[in-house]
Amino acid sequence: MKLLDCYIEGFGKFSRQSFSFTESGQYCAANGWGKSTLAAFIRVMFYGFAGERRQDELSNERKRYAPWQGGGYGGELSFQARGKSYRISRSFGINQGKDVFELRDLASNQISRDFTDRIGEELFQIDARSFARTLFIAQNDAKSMETTPLIQAKIGRISEDTADLGGYDSAIEKLTKKLAELNGRSPAALLPALKNQMTALAEEIKSGAALERRETALLQTQAEQKKRRVQLRQEMEADRAEKEKQLIKAAARRARQTAYELTEEEAAHLARLRLRFADGRPERAEIERALAAEREIALLQSELALRQMTEAEQARLLKYEKIFTRGWPTEPELEQQIEGWQQKAAKEQKQLTNRLKAEELGQQIEGLRRQRRIADACLFLAGAVFLAMIGVAFWQPLAAAVFAVIAAAAMCFGWYKRSRCRLKDKEQEYFQTKQQTENDQREIAGAEKAAADFFAEYGMPYQAEKMPALLYEWAQYRREYDVLSTKRQAAEASPARAELSKKLERRAELLAAYNINLTTGEGGEKALRQLLAECEEYERLQQKSGQAAAHRSEQSDGSTETGNDLAVEAPVPEIEGAASVADTAPEEQILSLEEKIRRCAAEAEAIDAALAEADRQLLALQVQREEVLSAESKLLAVQADYEAGQKKYDTLQKTKQFLEQARSLFTQKYRAPLLAAFQEYYQTLTGQTAEEYFLDADLHLTVREAGLQREPGFFSAGRQDLIGFCMRLALVKVMYRQEKPFILLDDPFANWDQDSIEKGLQFLREISSDYQILYFTCHPSRAFAAGE
Repeated sequence: MKLLDCYIEGFGKFSRQSFSFTESGQYCAANGWGKSTLAAFIRVMFYGFAGERRQDELSNERKRYAPWQGGGYGGELSFQARGKSYRISRSFGINQGKDVFELRDLASNQISRDFTDRIGEELFQIDARSFARTLFIAQNDAKSMETTPLIQAKIGRISEDTADLGGYDSAIEKLTKKLAELNGRSPAALLPALKNQMTALAEEIKSGAALERRETALLQTQAEQKKRRVQLRQEMEADRAEKEKQLIKAAARRARQTAYELTEEEAAHLARLRLRFADGRPERAEIERALAAEREIALLQSELALRQMTEAEQARLLKYEKIFTRGWPTEPELEQQIEGWQQKAAKEQKQLTNRLKAEELGQQIEGLRRQRRIADACLFLAGAVFLAMIGVAFWQPLAAAVFAVIAAAAMCFGWYKRSRCRLKDKEQEYFQTKQQTENDQREIAGAEKAAADFFAEYGMPYQAEKMPALLYEWAQYRREYDVLSTKRQAAEASPARAELSKKLERRAELLAAYNINLTTGEGGEKALRQLLAECEEYERLQQKSGQAAAHRSEQSDGSTETGNDLAVEAPVPEIEGAASVADTAPEEQILSLEEKIRRCAAEAEAIDAALAEADRQLLALQVQREEVLSAESKLLAVQADYEAGQKKYDTLQKTKQFLEQARSLFTQKYRAPLLAAFQEYYQTLTGQTAEEYFLDADLHLTVREAGLQREPGFFSAGRQDLIGFCMRLALVKVMYRQEKPFILLDDPFANWDQDSIEKGLQFLREISSDYQILYFTCHPSRAFAAGE
């Protein structure tokens, strides 16, 4: 097959360009001409775009080769194959679903159904990846010698149907993937996961015996703690009963003591009262009279409070007295100042109006003066014309002209006179307005000086910007000062004040006699009632103290008191003395019982907490034991799954081995022709034999150097490209033995030395009789000579 021509509507930098292909053609042009783009266009017309799912524009060919100038995207390609001529037309959209493919028979120009939009795979029987490894050698890609399953299938003539190509590799790949899923290094591999699960379950089952021992120990400890808790409760009940008996006895002793003796607090209080009433205590009637007087004091204070100035009023009065230290201006004076300031404001307004009027008159005067100058000029001109006309009249009879000139002169003179009168009137009015403005200014200055002198006379700060509001404010101050002064004088002259003062003095004398001092703001009623209560308490304590003395006297005469378990004989202690040893001992016994009860309660609480924790642990152990039982059943199931998986793994592994052996035997039949073709081309290009080159079952090429087979990647870039070039053409030779395809070469000699380039070009001349060669290069040193 061969290519005929192509038309590019839009592809990369090409737009609406046509190319014709000869049997073998060379395209030698500088970098940037579009050689690689043209080669890519031919490939895309057969196979479509590569890397469509990538976002990078350089990797996504649909984006990379979008027309630079915009417009249509696609083109046409004509070729011959299988005895017929065809034209491929493709129009590319934003994605594959928007693409349009059309194939026509050139002979009839009718739509052909011989091939579909997968024409490359159907025509060459290889996919786009295999095409790029054989028929299309891209720039700097000659060294790549990787074969694909479809290349191997094409070489081995396995099937003409691409769906059957690469069966071996596909099956081995699937087996390898499945083996990795069963027993690979991935965390998701089945057999290692099952093995880890069995190990974990076995460890969990081993912990069952330890769980049982721990549960037994917890139950034993729990039984001992419950027994101890019962003992503690019995001890606490006994101690509480004993404490109750001791408390009853103590209460009986306190009742006896309270009945006959003063308590320590009562004794101390009596001592204080004796000090207060050392000179005698007041009579009840005297205190009640003082309480009645206290009510009168309250009434007098209320009456005075109504007349008394508030704190705010006192503060304002003090403020006014500080402001007007030099005396107060009278209201007429303030009103006169306010009226004068208002007149000043009116004069300022009038002055502003006169100033604006003077400015306007000045502008009018200036306009009239300009008119006067124009009138002077006109009058002068009229006079000159008049004189000239008179002179002419003596020589020629021009009476009409003379009269016209005289009339014009008269009109100019009249206009001149009126202008002069108006100017004089405006000037007189202007000077009068200026004089009035100056008079107003003097009066305004006088008003301001009078106000400043008025403020200075009374020591008040003068602030012109606050006038006349400041005068109104001080007038208000004057009125408030008069009201507050009158109120203060009325309060000071009230007769209730003297009466209140006398009553307060009598109250103070009464309270001072008994060392009672009132705090500031405190009323006397509370102190008087407290004094009355202390008198009554003093009388009660004195009486009780006398009874206690009589009781002690009876005790000393041999009197005894008989009682039961709740009342025992005991001497009454002295009021000021400390408690006896007999009274102290039961209290210590009660405290000891309380301490013992607290210790028992704390221990019982700790035991309750320990029992609750033990219950929680036992519950957790029960759950763990159930998990152990569940783990035993799980282990059996996992072991069964592991054995089944291991058996499946072994079967698949053996199957893979058999397939690899069969594949190796299968490829042996076409390795020899491929290696022979490679050796032939290699010897043609280098002049050396290729006996040191070998192919394995995967068609992987190695070179024997220094006693070992080595990868071509160990050699220089030029030698790698040469080896790859020979291998690519060898693949083409054994793949296509009948109809020879075209070969696209995009500058494959870029890394070759000049001698190898010349041999390579000669080699292309030789094989061009069998293949259509489309050769692209950017340098003349790698191009055919002109005319070839």
